[in-house]
Amino acid sequence: MVVRPKEQGATIQFLQPGEGLVSPTFQLEVKIDSPKTIVLDSDDVDIPFVTIEFSDVTLLPGRFTILIGDTRFDVMQNRIHVNDDIYDWQRE
Repeated sequence: MVVRPKEQGATIQFLQPGEGLVSPTFQLEVKIDSPKTIVLDSDDVDIPFVTIEFSDVTLLPGRFTILIGDTRFDVMQNRIHVNDDIYDWQRE
């Protein structure tokens, strides 16, 4: 996932580089100073504003449920749930 600073908060986008897939870009209510690229390959990810609630990497790319502020991202191989909304992956 890539987190980029914006004037008001930040944006986040999830990627499946091996598949050439990207998520839509989502607005976050967090403040960061510089862009961050985080590889989600385990639940041992040390990011101050991110809580990984669930992870399963048995079958890659895996599944992660991530809480950032009040927003819950459920990132799966075929779709992404953001709170109550569902988004499909897009080709780059």
